[in-house]
Amino acid sequence: MKTVKSNLDFVIADFPGGRHDEEKNLHERIPSETRADMLKNCDYFIIIGRSDVPERINDWKKALAEYNLEKRVIAEVISKNPWNTPLVESSYFDEENIFHASVCGLDRENRVKDIVSAFSPAFKDFTEIILSK
Repeated sequence: MKTVKSNLDFVIADFPGGRHDEEKNLHERIPSETRADMLKNCDYFIIIGRSDVPERINDWKKALAEYNLEKRVIAEVISKNPWNTPLVESSYFDEENIFHASVCGLDRENRVKDIVSAFSPAFKDFTEIILSK
């Protein structure tokens, strides 16, 4: 992460939640000190969780709090009905300026173009904030 950050202006990293992949034991394969170093090198976090397991968002918040990184969360997105047509059901900024959204159709099988088209209007202000930081 340090090397990547030193060479690029903007880095997007996708960290697995882990529980959905218990067979691969991702968290056991990544030593806690490596995981801590990876997380500490992230400037911001967007937490995406499924509506049928809302506790996963809180699990990520607790994990980030272990490293005093909870203030770096800039968005929380709840994914519902991943196989439906892409759509943003709701979106807002809370009093701490954290972006919240409830979305449908966030599945790898849906075409990226369709997801981007459906999400762009609601995510416009959020995107501008990220790019201005």
